[in-house]
Amino acid sequence: MFATLIFVLLLFVPQSIIGEPTFETIPLRFDAIIQRLRGFYQHYPDIVNDLVNTPIATIRSELLLANISFSNNQSTACERDLEILITAAVQRQLWAMKVFDAWGKPLPSGLLKGNMFWIGNYDECINPLYQINNKSFVRQPIDTQYCALQSSPINEQLVTSFSLVLGLCLPASCNRQSIVTLIQEIFKVHNLTKDYLQCSNDRSNEQNGLSSGTIAFSIVLSLLALLVLIGTIIDLVVHIIYLTPYFGHGPLYPVQQGFESTGCRNGHWWTSFLYIGNFFKSDNMCLSVTWYLFNDMQFHWIAPLALIPFVMRHKAIKAIGYIMTILFVLVSIGSILGLLLYYPSMVTHGLDISSNATGPNFFDKIYVTPWCRISPYAIGLFTGFLVINMGRTYRLNSFVRLIGNLLATALALACIFSIYGDYVLVPGLSRATLITYQTLSRPAWSISIAWLIFLCSINQGGIVNRILSFSIWTPLAPSPSYLLGTSEQSERHPACQFKTDKPWLDHQLNQGETIKRPDELEKEMEDPPNDVDTAITDRIHGSMIGMALGDAIGAHVEFRPRQYLVQHPVTELKGGGTWGLKKGQFTDDTSMALCLANSLIARHDYVPYDQLVRYKWWYRDGYMSSTGRCFDIGAATKQSLREFERRQTEFAEEYGIPLNQLDFLSDPKLLTKFKVNCSEEGVAGNGALMRLAPVPLFLYKHPTFAVEYSGLSGLITHGDEKARDACRYYGALIVAAVNGAEREELLDKNFYQKHVKWFGGKPLHLDIEKIAQGSYQKGGYDKGIRGKGYIVNALEAALWAFWSDNGSFRDGVLAAVNLGDDTDTTAAIYGQLAGAYYGYKNLPKEWTEEVYAKNFIQCLSKWIAYEGTNWSPQGLKTSEIASVTINKSSSKNDTNSNALPVSANNRNHQPQTPANELYARSESVATWKQSTDTTAGSRQRSHTFADTSETWKSGSNAPFEATRRKALEHGDFKLQPQRKSF
Repeated sequence: MFATLIFVLLLFVPQSIIGEPTFETIPLRFDAIIQRLRGFYQHYPDIVNDLVNTPIATIRSELLLANISFSNNQSTACERDLEILITAAVQRQLWAMKVFDAWGKPLPSGLLKGNMFWIGNYDECINPLYQINNKSFVRQPIDTQYCALQSSPINEQLVTSFSLVLGLCLPASCNRQSIVTLIQEIFKVHNLTKDYLQCSNDRSNEQNGLSSGTIAFSIVLSLLALLVLIGTIIDLVVHIIYLTPYFGHGPLYPVQQGFESTGCRNGHWWTSFLYIGNFFKSDNMCLSVTWYLFNDMQFHWIAPLALIPFVMRHKAIKAIGYIMTILFVLVSIGSILGLLLYYPSMVTHGLDISSNATGPNFFDKIYVTPWCRISPYAIGLFTGFLVINMGRTYRLNSFVRLIGNLLATALALACIFSIYGDYVLVPGLSRATLITYQTLSRPAWSISIAWLIFLCSINQGGIVNRILSFSIWTPLAPSPSYLLGTSEQSERHPACQFKTDKPWLDHQLNQGETIKRPDELEKEMEDPPNDVDTAITDRIHGSMIGMALGDAIGAHVEFRPRQYLVQHPVTELKGGGTWGLKKGQFTDDTSMALCLANSLIARHDYVPYDQLVRYKWWYRDGYMSSTGRCFDIGAATKQSLREFERRQTEFAEEYGIPLNQLDFLSDPKLLTKFKVNCSEEGVAGNGALMRLAPVPLFLYKHPTFAVEYSGLSGLITHGDEKARDACRYYGALIVAAVNGAEREELLDKNFYQKHVKWFGGKPLHLDIEKIAQGSYQKGGYDKGIRGKGYIVNALEAALWAFWSDNGSFRDGVLAAVNLGDDTDTTAAIYGQLAGAYYGYKNLPKEWTEEVYAKNFIQCLSKWIAYEGTNWSPQGLKTSEIASVTINKSSSKNDTNSNALPVSANNRNHQPQTPANELYARSESVATWKQSTDTTAGSRQRSHTFADTSETWKSGSNAPFEATRRKALEHGDFKLQPQRKSF
C-alpha cells in the first residue's frame, strides 16, 4: 500500500520528467487513482521496483518492537536505553508511546502534492509530554533525540531530485553509527551509512561551542551596537540640553507643545507619509515647511510622462518628451494666471503669501500647489534633455552666446528688481504688474539658470564655469545643488583609459573658453627623439605643406565658377575672399588632415574610432582649425559626424560608459564592436580624398597596409565604393612618391597593374580604373576636367594638374585652383601628391613662409616620419616587414615582394629595429644622389650606383634604375637614399 501511494505522487510529476504526454484532467476519485496506478505500473515497472526497494520505505517503528531483543548484560548505554524504551512501549506507558508517535509515518498526508519529507514531529520527540488535565509534564526516564534519515535518489536517471526523508525518535545515548547498525540489523536494510543520518544532539552537526572567529565577530558587532547606542544617547542629551531651549520662549511656551505640531495632532499626519499634505488643509498641514518635499515627490510621479518618450530611439516619440516639458510650463503659467484672475482680491495687498487671510489664500491656492510650481522643474528636464541630446562637445558660436548671456542676465535682473516698487511705493505696483510677475517670474528665473547650466555643461560657461570648476567645491559634491561645475574630477571608466603621451595632440582649451589653435600649440611641441632619413622627412613635410598651400590658395576663390577665374585668374597666395581668411590660413581640408595625422601619432596606429573623435572635435569645437572654429564643412562629412555622435550615445547607454568619457575609449574589444563606417552607401564626395595624405605618409614603408587603410579612412565618412577606391589609388601614388618614384612611374597608365600586390589583388571601381589608365591626360577644362565636389572629378582634376604642371609645383597648384568650383579641395588633393614628389625644399619659398602654423605642420611631419618608421603590424617579425634593404641573395629578376596581409585591426604600436640599421648591415649600398634646380622650382635626379663591397651575389651588375623600378613594381621599397648618420 505504501509503494502504491508513491505511484500516485509520480502520476503528477511534470511530463518533462516522466516522458509521457500529460493526462487529461479528471475529478479525483479513488477508482480513478487505482486505474492510473495500474497503468503506471505497466509503463514503469523499473521505477516501481526502485520505490518498493527503497531502504526507508521498509522501516516501521512497530517493527522495532517486534524484532529487537536484548540480553541481560547490555554493553552500551544506547542498548540499555533502547530496552527501557521497548519495555515501556510494550507496557503502553504514555511517554514511550509519545516517542514512537514522533516517528515519521510511511503514510503521510500530501503525497499528491509531492510530500517526500516524512519527518514526524521534532518537538514531540525532544520535549517531555505535557498533560493538560493536571498541567504537568510526564516524567521520562531517558532523554531522546530526533534523527532524520535520508535515502539516496529513487532513480538517478529519471527523478534524481527525489529523496525520501524519514524522521526517527531514539534515545539520546545512541550515536549515529549505533543507530545505523541498529537499522541494518533489525530492518535488514543494506548499503546504509551514517552519512544518510543527521541527529539533533550529534555534536558534529551542531556548534561545538563558539569558535574564536565567531567570538571575535560577535565582539565587533557588540561594539558597533554599543557605539550606536552611545551615539544615540549623546545625540538626545545634546539635543535636549543645547537645542531644545531655543525651540521657543515666552509666556505661551511650552504651552504650545512641539514644533508646528497642531496639524499633526488634528489628524493630518498621514498626509506627510503619502506626500500629499499640500492637498489637504494646506493652511494647517502637519509640517508646513515640508511643502516643497511634497512638490518634489509629485513632480517625480509625473516626470515619466516626459522621460519615457525621451529615451526612445524614434525621433517622433522622442519629440513627445520635449512637448510634455513645454506643456508642463504652460500648465503652470496658465494655472497661476487663471487663479489670479479668478480671485481678484488675492494680489491686491501685495505679494505676501499670507495676505488676504479672510479670502482665498495665496499660500493654499498657488504657493504650494504642484500645478503652479512645476515650471522650474519642467525647464530643468528640458535642459537635461538638451545636454544629453546635443552632447557635451556641442559648441555655440560667440554671437549666440552673447545674445543668450544678455537675455539670461536681463531675465535674472528683472526677477530680482522688478518688484522693488511694490515695497517703496504707495499704494504699490498695479494689479496687472503683480499678476505678470507672479505668472512669469519663476519660469524666467529658471530659464536664466538653465542657460548658465547649459553653457557650463558644454564648457562654454566662461568665468562662471571656471569658478564652479574649482576643486574647493568638490566636498560639496554629495550635497543637493544645481550649479556645480563640469570639471572632470572623477576617475575615468576602465574602458576609457586612453591618454596620449603628447599633450599637444589633446583637445585643449584656453582658460576653459576657446580651443587652442595649432599655432598656439607650437611652443608645446617637441621633435621626435631620432631623425628619420632626411629625404623621406622632406617629402612627408612637402606633402603636408603642399596640401595646406593648395587649400590656402584655393580658399580665396572657393565656389567661384570657371568663368570668373578665366577673367580673374589666381596667380598668388592671398587672403580674404570667400571666407575672409588671413593669408596662408587653411580650411576644412587641412584641418581634417591634421586631425587624422594627430590620431595616427597619438595612438601610434591606425584607429578609425579615434579619427572620428578628432573629426568630431573639429566639427564641434574647431579643433585643428586655423580660425578656432569649424567652417566650410561638407554636407556628407557633417551627416557622418552626427551619425557618429548618435552611435556614441547609444554605445554609452549599451555598455554603461559615461558619454563624456567615451572619446577616450581604449578597450580593444569595445573598439572593434563600435561601427565606425558612419556614412550611408552612395556618398562619394571629395571629402574622403582631401584629408588622405597622413595615412599613406604614416605607412610609407608598408604599401599594402597604406593602400588598404587609405581606402578605409575614406569609408568612415563617405560610404561609396568609388570613394574607397579613389583613396586607395591616390594613397598608392603618394606612397610611391615618398619612396622616390619618378613622375613617369606615377603617371604610368599601367601603375595599378605593376603594383597590383599593393592593392591585395582587389580591382578598382570602373570609374577609378579609367582614371588610373590615364583619362586625365588631356586638355584640361575644355576637355572635361572639372574641379567639382564629386570624388571622381576631384581625383581626375588633381592628377591632371600634376600631369600638366611642367615640373613646377607653382604651375600645378594654380592650374588646379583656376579650374573653379571646389578650388581649395582640388588644389589640396594636388598638393598631397605633388608635395610628396617635389619635397618641401622645392616648394615656392615665398609661399611656404606664409603657411599658417607652419612650424606645427613641420614638427607634425617629423612625427609622422618617426612613428611611420617604427610602426609594424602586430604579430610579424621585423625581418618580415623591414622594407629598406634589398634582398641581396636574390637575382635582379627575383625581387622580394612586400605583399603583407591586411588582417589586423587596431594594431598596437611595436617599435622595431630602425630601418637604417638594417640598411647599414647590408652587403652593398645603393647610393642615390639628388640634385635640384631650385630656381626653376623643378626636381631633377641623377643616380649613381656604388658597389662599396662586392657585386651582387648573382654576379649581375644591373643598372641601378632597373633594380629600383623592379622594387617599385613589386612593392619592395628596400632601396632607399643613402642615410645620414646621426
